[in-house]
Amino acid sequence: GETEVIYDASDDRNLEAIELYIDSVFALRIPWNDDGSKPAVFLSLDTSLVQTKIGYYLIAYDENENSAISNEMTNLYVMPNYTPPENPSDLQITKLSDTVINLKWADNSENEDGFEVWRKDESTDYAIRQSLPPNTISANDTGLVPNRIYYYKIRAFHEYGYSESGEVSTEEEISLIEAPSELQATAFGTRWVRLTWQDNSDNELAFIIQRKIASGAEFSQIAALPPDTMRYDDRENLYASSSYTYRIAALGPQEQSDWSQEVTITTLSIDIVPPSDLEATYNADNNYVRLTWRDNSIYENETRIERKIGIAGSYSEIAAVEINIAAFTDSTVQRDTGYYYRVRAFVQDGLFSDYSNEAFIETK
Repeated sequence: GETEVIYDASDDRNLEAIELYIDSVFALRIPWNDDGSKPAVFLSLDTSLVQTKIGYYLIAYDENENSAISNEMTNLYVMPNYTPPENPSDLQITKLSDTVINLKWADNSENEDGFEVWRKDESTDYAIRQSLPPNTISANDTGLVPNRIYYYKIRAFHEYGYSESGEVSTEEEISLIEAPSELQATAFGTRWVRLTWQDNSDNELAFIIQRKIASGAEFSQIAALPPDTMRYDDRENLYASSSYTYRIAALGPQEQSDWSQEVTITTLSIDIVPPSDLEATYNADNNYVRLTWRDNSIYENETRIERKIGIAGSYSEIAAVEINIAAFTDSTVQRDTGYYYRVRAFVQDGLFSDYSNEAFIETK
């Protein structure tokens, strides 16, 4: 390791520099300090000299390159450095994906044989994940579980010990956030695309949505949405019969998730106005529900009716009525049951309006 050489030097002229020789071989030259004080000189020995004997001396130079040599220190036995390595510091964690993070740290020692990466999570104790060669300052940890908090510590080691009793040098935590999935896009008009997705994380701070022209160009952000959002209507700067590609990511407390899969959608060539003013009435005597609505479109080939049972049910199509008909009788209902209804105009596969308002009726 490094050992400071204690010396003194003076001259009636300004001193210019001092040189160190080890075993009569030049090792280094250090300029004299500008303020006239002597510079520090360190004897730096590597492991190749362990268990050998060395000698060293200094030579001082004045501004005219006149020199004087010191006495020589001789027959010095080089011992192994039993001092543990210095602690690594400045540990930083960067998420690379849902299952991979990168660790970076500062190497503060010059005599380590390597580094150990230790990890734990909320349910396990610290255990060694990796043993790395000397001078390493970065490593990846793989196979992580999304939405789990992990703790890390890095310690340096050599054959005589570990940095500071193997305790944490720097500890950080990271919560991996899972990407949204099942992204779907539906065109409801010439300038209207609806996006829906599955929220797979419980710690997001926001969702960000990016869009690009499907034929090329770069993605650009079009929206930032609150946590737990799972739908977005894009009505900005869209054009009829044009294709667009979307992707979405979740933003967590420390990082962004991976991007969802990309979806491409083509806007409609015409705008199909959805039905409105949907109402449901119940005929208790004959046990049926009568639906009426306002037909606002001139393009539909039929209007399709959907129903779900109870607030937790799922909508399914129960009927379709021909063009310009704005009423339907549902005779398949059961008494003492709550029903929800919605309708939409249908032109052809892939070409339909948004849904009407939702109507609720209880059959009592």
